[in-house]
Amino acid sequence: MNTSATSLADAVPELAKTFTGQLIKPTDPAYDDARRIHNGLVDKRPALIARCRGVADIVAAVNCARRLHLEAVWPPPAVQFPRRGSAGSRSAEGSAG
Repeated sequence: MNTSATSLADAVPELAKTFTGQLIKPTDPAYDDARRIHNGLVDKRPALIARCRGVADIVAAVNCARRLHLEAVWPPPAVQFPRRGSAGSRSAEGSAG
C-alpha cells in the first residue's frame, strides 16, 4: 500500500488493490448491516469496516489504520468480530471497524 496516503479516501483504493476480503464504506449498501453489533444500545459508525479473509488482510488493514492514526479499538481497528462484545467495545466512531 502507498505509504503517502494521508486520508482514508486516498488509502482505501490502495488497500483494495491487494485486499482479498471486503472493505465496506459508510456509503456502501451493506454498511448498516455490517456495523451492527449484538447490543442494540450501541450505535457506532466506523469510517471503514474491513472483513479480512486472512492474515495478509489483517496486517494490511491494521497498518493502514496506524498510518492514518485512526482510533484504535480492541480487537485491532481492522479486525471486528461481529455480534460479540455487548458493550460495543469492538467498534468505534470514525475508526476502521
